[in-house]
Amino acid sequence: MYGANWAGVSATPFSRAKATAFEGGVHVPAFVHFPRIVPEGTRSDGVGTIMDLLPTFLALAGAQHPGTTYRGMPVAPIKGVSLLPMLTGEVDEVHPADTVFGWELLGQRSVRQGDWKIVWDARVPQAQRRWQLFNLASDPFEQHDLSASNPEQLAVMERLWDQYDEENGVVY
Repeated sequence: MYGANWAGVSATPFSRAKATAFEGGVHVPAFVHFPRIVPEGTRSDGVGTIMDLLPTFLALAGAQHPGTTYRGMPVAPIKGVSLLPMLTGEVDEVHPADTVFGWELLGQRSVRQGDWKIVWDARVPQAQRRWQLFNLASDPFEQHDLSASNPEQLAVMERLWDQYDEENGVVY
């Protein structure tokens, strides 16, 4: 454990660090080694999430998701998509631009759609907690909170958070 300050340094150039919903906590590199499928030395800046791993592994195995039940037990539906087209270089992104991504951990929460993202920072004092709005295209390091200057977009993103919260049963 090297402490909060070094954790922030390790996430540079992004804002904050792991265990937050800021880019320093959710924007991480991934390495893939699969010589027959992924060309050596290639790189992709596309977005993928943990939810995309199961569909990717199923595609690699040539297997199908069992559906809603397996051996009489309920099975959760797949929410992600296979990353294979991105990993092989067929496409730059596997998710449509309007895909909603959400994160929550230890009271930290965030939702992103396209270039827009809101973040709730549970580490600040209760009276200061509020949604912060960022445009990742113009501000990838989340330095300029646009919530006051763009209340319409903030309201759109808050509705997306409410939808994510409802669909995923977020526990506070």
